[in-house]
Amino acid sequence: MARNQDPTPETKTQKDWKFILIISLLVFLLLMAVGAGAYYIGSTSSAETKDQTDEPEEEKKSSGFSFGSDNYLGPLVELEDFVVNITDDKQTRYLKVAITMEAANKKTKNEVDNRLPQLRDAIIFQISGKTHHELRDLQGKKQLQAELIKSLNEVLNEGRIERLFFTEFVVQ
Repeated sequence: MARNQDPTPETKTQKDWKFILIISLLVFLLLMAVGAGAYYIGSTSSAETKDQTDEPEEEKKSSGFSFGSDNYLGPLVELEDFVVNITDDKQTRYLKVAITMEAANKKTKNEVDNRLPQLRDAIIFQISGKTHHELRDLQGKKQLQAELIKSLNEVLNEGRIERLFFTEFVVQ
């Protein structure tokens, strides 16, 4: 009985070489894709950095994260931690927050030190009116920051709080 044989049988080494060639080609394509992705991410982040440096000075101040061209940071006043009840429909929730304020100048820092009980009171009332839903995302925290700065500046007679930093923010 005659066997059906391929006229050009491949040996085992030829099959191994084809397998190695295919795997090498796939690894090469994967490395190219990773390199292209890294290039894309690098180019978009540098474009964002360039866009951020082109922001007008007024927008930089309002974002709360830029310190101006000279990186000047005014006198800082650290407050003791606050633990405040916040409203939630289902359960009692607490917010523990540590705040550091940037005063406009040393005179303002002195006024802040003298009015600390009033400032703490304003902060507690402002925070206790918030809900868990309002404070759980970045936008809510930024809005609270802006509201606190406004409330604190209303308490001060002569000085001004430039920025407010949350150094700890825990909702339970």
